[in-house]
Amino acid sequence: MKIYLIAPKNPESFWTFDRVLPSLGKRCVFPNLALPTVAGLTPPFHEVVLCDENVEPVDFDTDADVVGITGFVVHKQRMLELAEAFRCRGKLVVAGGGAGSLSDAHLDRHSKGGLAMRPLRGLGILVLTVVLASAWGCGSTATKEGTGEYVDDSVITAKVKTAIFNDATLKVNEINVETFKGVVQLSGFVRSQADIDKAVQVARGIAGVKSVKNDMRIK
Repeated sequence: MKIYLIAPKNPESFWTFDRVLPSLGKRCVFPNLALPTVAGLTPPFHEVVLCDENVEPVDFDTDADVVGITGFVVHKQRMLELAEAFRCRGKLVVAGGGAGSLSDAHLDRHSKGGLAMRPLRGLGILVLTVVLASAWGCGSTATKEGTGEYVDDSVITAKVKTAIFNDATLKVNEINVETFKGVVQLSGFVRSQADIDKAVQVARGIAGVKSVKNDMRIK
C-alpha cells in the first residue's frame, strides 16, 4: 500500500516569519514532526511519501492508495481544499491533527457525495496509519499481483470510481460504486446496455476485485 501524507502550507502570520525566510535560505522554520513520526512507525512493506507544502508543491497526481492530511485549526481551510481535490480524483482521504480533533463536525460535513475525509480524534492520523498498515499487511485482503500492495474495500471503491470517471463514455452516467469483501456492486442509471457492459468490464479490471454485481438501470 502507498500512503501519501501531507502537511498543509502555513497561513502567513508573524510566527511563520515568511518575510525573513528568503534571507535565511529557508522555506519553513517550524516543520510538522507528526508525519515523519508516522512514517517511522509504519511497517516497511508499505510505501510512505511525505509532503510538506511549505517546502514543495502537493502532487495531486500521486498514485497513492490513501492520502493523509494533518494540521492545526489554522490549516483547516487548506485541509478542506486539499481533501476536496483528492476526493475528486477518487482518493481515500483521512484527516488528523488538531483540526481533526477540534473541528471534526465541520470536516465531516465535507464527506458527502463521495469518498469521505474522515476526522480522527486524539492521535489522529498517527493511529489511523498504523492501524491501516497493520490491517492491510496482516489481514485477508486482496493483493495487487506482483507489487505486494494490499487493498481493502474502500481503496477498491476509489479505484473503480476513478476508472469509471476517466472513461469518456461512462463519466456522464450516474454510476454508484460499493464494495464488500472485494465484491463490487454497481448501481444507478446509464444511457444504454453498452454502458452497463462497459462499466462492469472496467470494474472487473481493477486489482483486488473478486466479482462485480450489476444493479444499474437504463434511463
